[in-house]
Amino acid sequence: MKKSKSDFDRPRVAVGDQLCGFLVRDNARRKGASSAWLESERSDKSLRVALVAEVLRDYDAGDRVVVEVTALGDRRGKGAGVPRGRVLSMIAKSDDPDRAAKGLMRAYEISGDWKPAVKSQAKALSRTGVQQKETHRDLRDTALVTIDGESARDFDDAVYCERQASGWRLLVAIADVSSYVKPGSAIDAEAKRRSTSVYLPRHVVPMLPKVLSNDLCSLVPHRDRLVLAVDMRISRQGEIEDFTFFEAIMRSHARLTYTQVGRFVEQGIAKGLAAPVKASLRCLHECFLARLDARQKRGALDFETSEAEFTFDQGVVTNVSPMRRNIAHQMIEESMIAANVCAATLLEEAGLECLFRVHPPPSGAKCEALLETLNVLGAGLQEIDFAHFAALIRRLAKRVAPEFLSAVVLRAMQQAVYSPNNQGHFGLALERYAHFTSPIRRYPDLTVHRAIKAKLGIAREAEFRRAKLEELGAHCSFHEREAEACERDVRAWYLADYADRHIGDAFQGTITGVTSFGLFVLLDGLLVEGLLHISALGADWFEFNASAHQLTGKATGERFDLGGRIEVVIASVDVDRRKVELVRMKPAGKAENDRASKAPRSKRRRQRR
Repeated sequence: MKKSKSDFDRPRVAVGDQLCGFLVRDNARRKGASSAWLESERSDKSLRVALVAEVLRDYDAGDRVVVEVTALGDRRGKGAGVPRGRVLSMIAKSDDPDRAAKGLMRAYEISGDWKPAVKSQAKALSRTGVQQKETHRDLRDTALVTIDGESARDFDDAVYCERQASGWRLLVAIADVSSYVKPGSAIDAEAKRRSTSVYLPRHVVPMLPKVLSNDLCSLVPHRDRLVLAVDMRISRQGEIEDFTFFEAIMRSHARLTYTQVGRFVEQGIAKGLAAPVKASLRCLHECFLARLDARQKRGALDFETSEAEFTFDQGVVTNVSPMRRNIAHQMIEESMIAANVCAATLLEEAGLECLFRVHPPPSGAKCEALLETLNVLGAGLQEIDFAHFAALIRRLAKRVAPEFLSAVVLRAMQQAVYSPNNQGHFGLALERYAHFTSPIRRYPDLTVHRAIKAKLGIAREAEFRRAKLEELGAHCSFHEREAEACERDVRAWYLADYADRHIGDAFQGTITGVTSFGLFVLLDGLLVEGLLHISALGADWFEFNASAHQLTGKATGERFDLGGRIEVVIASVDVDRRKVELVRMKPAGKAENDRASKAPRSKRRRQRR
């Protein structure tokens, strides 16, 4: 049954609930009367709360506030079911450039505050420092290095590679967080509650206190650090032939960036690199190429995506550019995948309970929708053969923009989750997989470290039973999704805010969605998606073909297809709702489009004939 607008607005809250969002004001409601309401900050929770008129004296539109629900509203009449409330506190003013990030962090219940007990334990750990045991292997003379982004602050993995007769020795050393964070401690309880670090533009909410994440457990250059390492033998065919886990002490020989390593590998630029580091990087690249060949043979998926990289000036976005992965990203990713496979293999073969990283293949309606979309793009399939799915995607990528194709496939994917029930990892085409390489920022990795130590006999038996692990896996999976959703919403707000300063400007774009009411277009350069309403396509009557994802002009025959290219103009932007409206670029020139973009929305839209 189709929901009415009043059904959409019906409260999903109770009296006394506290909600946060942004304030909206309507100053021309009825002959000078005013109204105000709160709209939810979260993109997945469309909720409106009417506010008492007194709020207008103290708050402005766009303020981020916390509201208490005081009544659920009448079930009849205008505004039926809309809850009412009062403002409790201010989160951020409308002129605060970080207002959306602050509001969304509050909406997703993400807080960087630490309890007194956590602070006390962290302070005690800072005084303890790094304590080497006799059982620690000494890797301080091994040319281990970290490779991360330019803005990274926590370094939890280091790599080293050397050539051997049968292939390569690949050594991955991971920060030994479990030596500092003990089960049942205040720090452990808070890390478990958070489950993950949250990385937003201009804001980082760490899972662990900074004395651990940025100091004791961070593999900073030329400082002794404790690690849990895996020493792997990789064949010339890129397969893992053998591996050994052990505790060690290391000293990073360099803090390298993806850009720096990419230039060395692809251009031979070696400024500032010591000879042992250069030798290791050359071998790491060779090993990666073999691993890449093995990856493609087993049918792992490769996605090409562009994430927006922001440049800020006093909190305001001044530029947006695509953050592209280079070969150094791939080298590190493949090294971490190998280490994660070894961790999962060790624990599964030992019969120890742990959290696997599980990724099922698409199923049900998503699988059917994916099949339909792939056929629109020219796949010509009766059904999807997942055993050869990666080869199909590589074939289509020769005809369809790889980034667009990746987005289509990613929308159909199921969410990867943490579970003690191993079901394999579809995306990586692996029978077993566990997260081991990021215990600074992911709690499941910390539990895997503890289980490995239990297997090695250097720690007590892992404390989790299957029932507890199932509960923990669901908890960590939920908080991972919440963190990712918060990051998406914050990024979308910054993109909308940047797009708002480009109203009237023309952009080329890719059609990412075709609906009965218009086209969704991803704008080149801005990396923001906007709606081109069907009434702005032209004076023709456009017919929608749902199965073909296509709009076709009845009189002109003009056709708009999924993945097609189009030139558009930004007509208007609702920054707080993160919505961008577009009009079509007309041959008549920019002046006509500027007038259209600045006209009221009701006047901009043409009625379909």
